[in-house]
Amino acid sequence: MVSIIVPVYNVAGYVGACLDSLMRQTFEDFEVIVVDDGSTDDSLIAVWNAIGLDPRFHVVTRPNGGLSAARNTGLRIARGAYIGFIDSDDRIAPSYLANLLGALVETGAYWAACGVRFCLANGTAFDHPAIHGRTHPAVDHPGPAIFRLDDWTDVIPHFPSAWNKLYRRELIAGMEFVEGIYYEDHPFFYECARRTDRLAYVPEPLYWQTQGREGQITRESSERVFEQFDVLELIDRTMAASQRPGRERAMARIATRLVFERSLAISDPDLRARFAEAGRRYFERRGLTYAPDWDRDISRLWGLLISGELPLGIVMRAEEPDERLARTLASLARSPFRDFETILLYTDDPEDEGARHAALLAATAETDRCTVLRHAPDAALPALEQAAAATDAVFLLFLTAGDTLPEDKSLRDTLEWMVRKEADLWAPPPETQAGAFPYPVFRRAYLCDATAGWS
Repeated sequence: MVSIIVPVYNVAGYVGACLDSLMRQTFEDFEVIVVDDGSTDDSLIAVWNAIGLDPRFHVVTRPNGGLSAARNTGLRIARGAYIGFIDSDDRIAPSYLANLLGALVETGAYWAACGVRFCLANGTAFDHPAIHGRTHPAVDHPGPAIFRLDDWTDVIPHFPSAWNKLYRRELIAGMEFVEGIYYEDHPFFYECARRTDRLAYVPEPLYWQTQGREGQITRESSERVFEQFDVLELIDRTMAASQRPGRERAMARIATRLVFERSLAISDPDLRARFAEAGRRYFERRGLTYAPDWDRDISRLWGLLISGELPLGIVMRAEEPDERLARTLASLARSPFRDFETILLYTDDPEDEGARHAALLAATAETDRCTVLRHAPDAALPALEQAAAATDAVFLLFLTAGDTLPEDKSLRDTLEWMVRKEADLWAPPPETQAGAFPYPVFRRAYLCDATAGWS
């Protein structure tokens, strides 16, 4: 028999579909342990409406203790020879249990994983092999494959998730999820990997994960993102307890990926800066190097922040706090790319006795990381060079009041391209090319050389 543990907390709009996908399994010898972790919405009602009188489903309620506590409750009462976990806002394909169990039986492995279908809030979906650095499908044949875990670098490409996997009971005997922390799947995954030297794999995307739901831990932008560093220490201890080689190289890679992943949810510039600094200190203390090259999906741009560099300085000319300036500042505030500072430059007029400077300061008071500079007409440096010299950012973007940034990923993608290609200049293509960033971007060092060292 297979035991499936489904922790539930405030997912009334999702849990019914999750349980329905379990009821539709082609393999029927299973039990489902639904653990309601003190939900405050109608999740429990949705659970009972979904399962009806099906005797394979068992409902347990407990005071709220978090995802780990709910899973541990299910583990203690699970009776199956095989155990799996499904998050209550996700679903599984009808052949999920049959195929994963078949992979375990056929290969003799102690755990099996499958590909994933990411289901987005806009109704679209895309498939992923659940192996970082690979395209879907990860193997070229439909049957189960075996991935050897002889080196710790063999382990880290696989999704460190509890879900999308099925485990033999003897593999996870005595194991529990660490309670009271975020990202609790990771220590569990690495302890499983420590206990065995191979992983069975089914390439089909049989686990359907919901993305973009409010309340998901991986989307949370709060102080709890710093718990990722505690989890990295737990991972390192697990690796150190094994004779398997490759620990340091693997730690550099997994720290790179996980710290980058956490950054994706952080929009607040101050929190991003503090998290990047914490990442820089972690890598320095551990003697690790930010290592994105093993996975094309890891941002090289984020590596600038980890090394203590600001990616972008936006230099803007504005003479008055007028509607044009307000339009540009509003555009900067809406930009999904947040890792920049703004240098606002105006021409000094001694006769206004500082009134314009005060007005521009007031106009930019709500703009993150904005500096207002006055330029004297008789200054040694030209105006834009003066402003550019006031920032240490790696790249420079020059705007005029009234310009607006696209509200898409084109700025971030352009900077990412420049980092990867070591490019000095981005020249926008013709306007007919949709999706391209519309303004030139310069590498600051390149401009410095071109203007005879004004920095």
